[in-house]
Amino acid sequence: MDNDLIEKYDISKMDAYLAEMVYRIKGSRICPEYVYKLSLKKYGFKDNLGRYYTENIQEFLLANSLGDINIYGMILSSLLEHIVLLRLTN
Repeated sequence: MDNDLIEKYDISKMDAYLAEMVYRIKGSRICPEYVYKLSLKKYGFKDNLGRYYTENIQEFLLANSLGDINIYGMILSSLLEHIVLLRLTN
């Protein structure tokens, strides 16, 4: 997690942890739709969380090598999506 990016996009640390967890579980550079929905709900048209996700992942990829996604990662990703959707509805 990059504190400079958190300050740049003015997002909460909890949302930054969520973005990191989604990336580590899902393993995709493309920001998931449910993260965009949460971003639009919390940050409006600026889409700060979606932008943070994309830029943070690009920096992460430069610093680390990617591993393969396994079945457990896909299951956890699905569970995480449901948790985020529940958070959106409350």
